[in-house]
Amino acid sequence: MTSFQTKKLFLFALISLSSAFVIYAILASTIDDPMLLAKMKQGLFGLAALLVFVDWIFEIFSWRQHRENSHYEIQKITTDFGRKQEMATNERDRLATVFHTMQEGVVVLNEVGEITLFNPAMAKILSFNEEDLGCSLLEIIRNADLQLLVERALRGEERVAEELRMFLGEERYFQTQATPLRNHDEITGIVLVIYEITQLRQLERARRDFVANVSHELKTPLTSIQGFVETLIDSDLKDKEQTRKFLGILETNTRRLNRLVKELLRLSQIEAQQYILHPEAIKILDLFEELKKLHQAAADKKEMMVETKIIPAEALVDADKNALLQILSNLLDNAIKYSPKKSKISLSYRLGELGGEFTVTDQGIGIPQANLHRVFERFYRVDRSRSREEGGTGLGLAIAKHLIQLLEGEIWVESEEGKGSRFVFRLPSHP
Repeated sequence: MTSFQTKKLFLFALISLSSAFVIYAILASTIDDPMLLAKMKQGLFGLAALLVFVDWIFEIFSWRQHRENSHYEIQKITTDFGRKQEMATNERDRLATVFHTMQEGVVVLNEVGEITLFNPAMAKILSFNEEDLGCSLLEIIRNADLQLLVERALRGEERVAEELRMFLGEERYFQTQATPLRNHDEITGIVLVIYEITQLRQLERARRDFVANVSHELKTPLTSIQGFVETLIDSDLKDKEQTRKFLGILETNTRRLNRLVKELLRLSQIEAQQYILHPEAIKILDLFEELKKLHQAAADKKEMMVETKIIPAEALVDADKNALLQILSNLLDNAIKYSPKKSKISLSYRLGELGGEFTVTDQGIGIPQANLHRVFERFYRVDRSRSREEGGTGLGLAIAKHLIQLLEGEIWVESEEGKGSRFVFRLPSHP
């Protein structure tokens, strides 16, 4: 029964009781029998008592209805609060996930430049740890440009962005952005975002060096060709010996240009992953014999001996034969060029737990320790003058490295200046 229905019932009972009293008053003036009047009065009082009871029931029902309504309202408020709290928790978790998985380093500083929070990327980029919390950023990283950036943000400049160069054991480059945190008009700290771009800057530098080196490598033979062509034009062509000499020089420089262009195209093809591999089972003994034949003339010219060693003797390798020949040929060619006359070169293969290791060892001029990390760069030469005399392009080791990576292998060098070098590359064993 609803509250409205209860009110209607109570109103009906009240009207009925009033009507009964009116009827009783009219009849009482006409009836003389005291017994009848007493019964009528008793009935009216019973009706009145009934009306009081109905009113009491109505009060109880109204109280229960109010309590149920109040309980429903409280339940609704509680449900709404729980839903909003869940949404807030989910949003906080999403932000925390983003914060902890960002590749950019993020650090939050308070109004005096002290670290209050940083993400894992920042810990990795700048080697932060928990002990750095509460410390001044500028005490941990002493860099004048970074200090200026932080000061500008703390003064209220919006989104201060700069590229910074820092020396943290080595030269590194960072793209940084600082944004102030505000509470109304008061600056309470800053958010500093740091993204390392060292590799990008190194690639840009390598590209610039590559263009400069290519230009230089092309200019040298072209200048020589141009000079001798002009000399031939102006000279007496009847002198056959001199003419033949000039034409020989022109042929040498033309071949050098042709070799340079071919190796540039090959390197570009390998780097673009357009080099198609054709793996096959290759017998190491046959591979080494073919290599010795290819370089026998150059070795004999310098009275050099090329020794081979294979463990196990009947070893096979599953690889692209042309790629493997190119790698070993480049290494052997360098060993012959940079080694003195009557020296010895060792060409070996050993099957180990991690794969097959090829080694080319010479007794040449060696490589300075400071330059070991550069030997596989394009156009890098230990002895530039000797390399040009021998007709080298400076691309052989770069091509070898990229081919080995294409074969899923790795290459490294061990060298001592004045005593020779040992180039080793390992190819994985395929079951």
